[in-house]
Amino acid sequence: MNRNAIERALEKYAGHKDPTVRADLALWGPLLLEAADISQALRPSDIRANEPTNKELDQAVRGGPTLLSLGLVKIEEAAYADALKRLAAKLLETLKREGRIGKDAAAEVESIDWAPFATRAALLDAASDLPGYLERSEALWLELHGEKSEGLFENFIVIVLGLALRASLDRFASQCSRLIEMRDKPVVDYERRLTCPVCGSHPIMAVVAPTPQSGNAKKLFCGACGASWKFERIRCAACGDEAVSDLRYVHDEADEAHRLHVCADCGAATPTVFLKGEEIGVSPDVEYLVTEALADAFAAPVN
Repeated sequence: MNRNAIERALEKYAGHKDPTVRADLALWGPLLLEAADISQALRPSDIRANEPTNKELDQAVRGGPTLLSLGLVKIEEAAYADALKRLAAKLLETLKREGRIGKDAAAEVESIDWAPFATRAALLDAASDLPGYLERSEALWLELHGEKSEGLFENFIVIVLGLALRASLDRFASQCSRLIEMRDKPVVDYERRLTCPVCGSHPIMAVVAPTPQSGNAKKLFCGACGASWKFERIRCAACGDEAVSDLRYVHDEADEAHRLHVCADCGAATPTVFLKGEEIGVSPDVEYLVTEALADAFAAPVN
């Protein structure tokens, strides 16, 4: 997570014509910046990570075990607990400033006990099965507080948990992404996996950018851990369909950079941003927020 890239992107889209985009940036911008600061400040003792072998990298990109499932990362409890508290405080501060939370709800948020999510056992789980950790965290929360508190988990707790994990794993995921790209061959003899080779989550978006040697290249981006990996240009990122007749791009006439890659086979619409320059210095998280407005408009029923 690059603070400078996030700041530049937030400034670039601050005056976006869509009020939904402006509202999302106002909410998520401070959280992304806080997560970037947390990630940058982490010490080697806070996140202990072993570099994967070439064999482990190759197996991961071919659909084998994800890199996190190999037990390569250990998250220190104290550092993660601190990240949870900082992100929770920032989210509450932002919600208050934007007028999105009432007094009673704010008091409920302030009383959240984050300890059950930052135990040694929970973090061993998180560092090996990120999607599973989030699912089991919801089950734990409901077990402790009942179904009446489900909304609090969905609207606050899962956001904080997700960003704390992202901040914790971002450096490892970014390094793995670089190693994977270094081993990527110009002619690929296999279908690239549809889920993240690092954590196993589904990608949230794609980025298409020019490269020095091979023209435009497409990458999928994981919002859960921060990894990215090359992907076929003519292929659905959701179901893997490669039929040209089933795939098309849609976009706002005034914005050709942010598009949806729509698959007629499965109905998925993958947010995709087209860059004129190389992707270095771009904030995929912010670009995703901008493209999400297009996705919402595309999914809205026609009266």
